[in-house]
Amino acid sequence: MSFVLMILMILMYAGQTLTCKLYSINYPGDPGAASPIFSVVSGFSVSLITLALIGFSFSPSPMTILLGVANAAALIGYNYFFVAASRTGPYSILMTLSVIGAITVPSFVGVFAFGEGLTAIQYISLAVIVVSIYFVCRKKGAEQRPTKAFFLYCFGVFACNGAYNALMNVQQELTGAENKEEMVIITFFLTGVVSALILLIQKKKNFFAAFGQTKLSLTFLLVCSTVAAVAVNLLTVVLPLLDTAIFFSFKNSGILVFSIIGSFIIFKEKISLTNIIGALFMCAGLVCMSAF
Repeated sequence: MSFVLMILMILMYAGQTLTCKLYSINYPGDPGAASPIFSVVSGFSVSLITLALIGFSFSPSPMTILLGVANAAALIGYNYFFVAASRTGPYSILMTLSVIGAITVPSFVGVFAFGEGLTAIQYISLAVIVVSIYFVCRKKGAEQRPTKAFFLYCFGVFACNGAYNALMNVQQELTGAENKEEMVIITFFLTGVVSALILLIQKKKNFFAAFGQTKLSLTFLLVCSTVAAVAVNLLTVVLPLLDTAIFFSFKNSGILVFSIIGSFIIFKEKISLTNIIGALFMCAGLVCMSAF
């Protein structure tokens, strides 16, 4: 059952990635406003849907509130650094460090903070997965030359994505699974509030006009927000069923592979032999990590 839920969660996250890209392509306003508007709409949508799933009974513990605030800061930081890095350097390096952060940071937090030991083979498998991610993300042709700021932004992406994923696990370890929905609600509601304030400062009198959508972009925005709510709630259910390192390795590697396949089908993006070989080695690493 846990395997089925894991696959479903990965498909939901990959679907979120693809519908978010479709929304960004079809957003009719200033391209720079697409990301904060998505953060506002998805933040409030995910928190409201999650609140409805628990019957509007909201009773977080003080520790969950503290971790939720920290997680919202990590998510906001990730959104900022990801957009900044994507404008200043190669997308392949950015995606590589983003996925590596989401795998390694929560894995090592689990090992050092909660005593979740890894075998020697699992450490080797994790290293294989990390190296393979770059080759899965690598694209042919000349990419944008990275600036000095790019590497600082990439470090921010690595740290914030790692912290976001790690804190979801830390909350369940410290306060128990019964507060998992409250963690999601606090994280995404605060993300929506802060993103709205940032957009208000940037747009001022044009704040409400920035939310103007076409029928197509609105459809993708609402679908993406709904899928995001399903995905993150599935994450909180599956997370305690598996070891942290195995969970986050499968989650992020699976999302990456399915997103690339989806981009190939929907956006006609080319997949090179390097990408395929990288994916095969990554799958081999995942099999070894779970088997040993």
